[in-house]
Amino acid sequence: MKYYLILAFYTITSVAFAQIKLDPAATIDSTLEITTVEENINAVYIKFSESYRRQNADMAAKLYGENAFYIVGEAPMLRGRDEIKKNFKQFFKSIKSRDLEMTIEFKIIDRLINPTLAHDIGYYIISYFKKGNISHQSTGKFSTVLFKDEDGTWMFASDTYHNAHMNEYNDAKGLMLKF
Repeated sequence: MKYYLILAFYTITSVAFAQIKLDPAATIDSTLEITTVEENINAVYIKFSESYRRQNADMAAKLYGENAFYIVGEAPMLRGRDEIKKNFKQFFKSIKSRDLEMTIEFKIIDRLINPTLAHDIGYYIISYFKKGNISHQSTGKFSTVLFKDEDGTWMFASDTYHNAHMNEYNDAKGLMLKF
């Protein structure tokens, strides 16, 4: 019985997303509406990138819902904006202690959107700089779910990532979000 409930939920949610999945053959009117939604979702990634550039945990944490999930590899799952903020503070502190600056860029390889939820799958690359020169880079793959709150603001409901090889990132085709 439990299996059938999960299958029914998956089928219903998949259909809801599939109906609004971006379609290159969409009419002008629907493209304008989707583009606006897409721009609002992309703005979350722009702000996220800026939080990395500034190494600002408050700025990063504000992009997550009050009860958002943050799931990284085998580390304990974090729940809630406050726990996520602590994680970013610790991460940015370690970067600052090594006198590094950084940027993050994204490649979205799949995006599903409905009026209040979006799901992105892609890759990211973090470039670390010391005295203006690239010190090293790290790449990973991610899956995020974003939701539109009652004020119309898009934010992360969940953020999951794991390391990936540089060649996976380089070979991936998708929407490049470079800020």
